Amino acid sequence: MLHKTWTRFGRVAHTALAPRRMAHAHSGTDSYAYVVVSGQTISGNVQFPIADLNEVLGLAIPQDEIGALAETRANLPTIETYAHEHLVLGTGAADWTLVFTGQRILERKAGSYTILEYHIADRINPVPRTFTIWYDGIIHEKPERHALVIVRTFPGFGALRTVFEERIDYEAGSTYQDVVIPEESVGANLAGAAGSILAEAKDLARRARKRLLR
Repeated sequence: MLHKTWTRFGRVAHTALAPRRMAHAHSGTDSYAYVVVSGQTISGNVQFPIADLNEVLGLAIPQDEIGALAETRANLPTIETYAHEHLVLGTGAADWTLVFTGQRILERKAGSYTILEYHIADRINPVPRTFTIWYDGIIHEKPERHALVIVRTFPGFGALRTVFEERIDYEAGSTYQDVVIPEESVGANLAGAAGSILAEAKDLARRARKRLLR
């Protein structure tokens, strides 16, 4: 399924290493796919706007978190099959085996999301520096929508790491994109560690200012 086409780099953002669920503004209409490369593992999640998912699959998932989670689990085989059909990672030689591991709901006033967590089950050693992400969730049926694929790596040492984030826009007609993961190097890891220390220092300074203003 995967074919090399053209490469387009999104803007790269550096932030302090944070929990997996880093916040991003959700439009309520765009869909999202996260690809997290850490060491020799690849994991992430795919996030579908509930309103569009209902329309595409003929479901009736509500917008509130409790109801949406119950209805997502009730229709999980259908939703997972859909995600399998519309998110593929791999190389020109082979697609990788994507396994779903959990579900959650992101409740938003603009429109809530059903989120499926996944990991790549194949033993990939080493993770290739270039691979392809094919994604057309929702946009295959609703070309007026957009999708965002977010790729994360973590240069640094031990606990001193920085999130290196590439955000790539997908839209109908542009659903294959090659992604280049930065080569591991001492220089990149030093920069990642320095970025983590700097971010922590800024956070400590911000907290100190807040205490002084009380």
